[in-house]
Amino acid sequence: MIDFFLFACEILDSLLSVFCLIFLGF
Repeated sequence: MIDFFLFACEILDSLLSVFCLIFLGF
């Protein structure tokens, strides 16, 4: 699961950058 999120973050960093920071933040 974690690898998938990191993989998606790297590809869709332009949009998921904020989402990743919030998701990983919580």
